[in-house]
Amino acid sequence: MKKIIIIVLTLSVTYIFPAFGQKAGENEVKTKGAYYTGKYRNLFLEDGHSKKEILSKNEAAFQLLFHGDSVTQKVYFEVGKNSKGPLAYVSDVLHNDIRSEGMSYGMMIAVQMNKKAEFDALWNYAMTYMYISNPEHPSEGYFSWSLKRNGTPNAETAAPDGEEYIVMSLYFASHRWGNGRGIYNYKEWADKILTTMKRHPIKRGMTKFGKRVVGPMVEEKDFMIRFVPDSGSWGFSDPSYHLPAYYELWSKWGPEPDRSFWSAAADTSRSFFQKCTNKKTALAPDYANFNGTPFSRGTYSR
Repeated sequence: MKKIIIIVLTLSVTYIFPAFGQKAGENEVKTKGAYYTGKYRNLFLEDGHSKKEILSKNEAAFQLLFHGDSVTQKVYFEVGKNSKGPLAYVSDVLHNDIRSEGMSYGMMIAVQMNKKAEFDALWNYAMTYMYISNPEHPSEGYFSWSLKRNGTPNAETAAPDGEEYIVMSLYFASHRWGNGRGIYNYKEWADKILTTMKRHPIKRGMTKFGKRVVGPMVEEKDFMIRFVPDSGSWGFSDPSYHLPAYYELWSKWGPEPDRSFWSAAADTSRSFFQKCTNKKTALAPDYANFNGTPFSRGTYSR
């Protein structure tokens, strides 16, 4: 599923992403990059394709994955509604489950494609079935990383890439559509989740799958994202979780007390990529120590 979603993300970023551009202020002329100028390159346009053709291709890809044939094409499934509105999920077709990673990719695609109905349905489902609000639960404030397709959990701990993409898509939704009430106050929830990722206390308690110890999603002294926030597997990172462009935006849009951390995390992640990627193949290991060397232990030896 990850490969399919990345294709649509690539298409949408190429043409849709300029909607989030912000023009540079007088004191912010540090670079001539797109964020500061508000001018985003469209590589398809530069290659000779018309705007109409580009938009049509984007829309066709979206319709196939979100509203195509339920057996052979789509990964987005509508499942009724609750008091907050319609509900829908993105399925990990290979594993026949629902993952926070896939839900967050779906939300990112929807906001970049300006599909508010699909975005809200996914967000409502995530908050209804994935979000853990019980203050006694060790994963309070996080999303269960995997559910069965009936909405019951396969796990009650989190995977940080899900939270990262959810937070970023909520900030984008706030900028694109404004903020509503309750769960649809996108910025309020983005701030809340981002603060939890950084400041979650170490909590011990029971889940449906036994006792767990859960802490923050970041290794604060190293300015890095952890592989997971639960003990036993939080002492290393996953290179694919490092999202320096997101961290830069969080250092501008996120809660003020943590902005300096995310600014430093952006610089650290860019340096980390150079340390952990293989000099011959340019590929990164699935898991890496915080110093950039490959992490190896049992099933994580990849």
